Amino acid sequence: MLSQDSLRAFQQQKLALRNAVEVGCPYFEVLSRLAAAEVLHDGGERTNAMAQFQQALDVGRPINNHLLEFTGLMSYARVALEDNRRRRSGVRALRQALVV
Repeated sequence: MLSQDSLRAFQQQKLALRNAVEVGCPYFEVLSRLAAAEVLHDGGERTNAMAQFQQALDVGRPINNHLLEFTGLMSYARVALEDNRRRRSGVRALRQALVV
């Protein structure tokens, strides 16, 4: 994503997610899903991006890791604040992230 290569970013995050799931490491699965959400959002696939954020939350909640929760909330807040329909949700996520 940093080198503006969306296709390569998509392929890389897909590989990372598959590996995290296969290995059974929920921490890295959450990070991979957050990366997937970012890549999908940047590619204009907002519905799929939101689904990845939700899955990251579902997988990450039982881990109970403050850094992971903060990272997920901040990532979601950035995306949600760019979308006028999700602005309130983005502000709520930002508020939650700063309390964690």
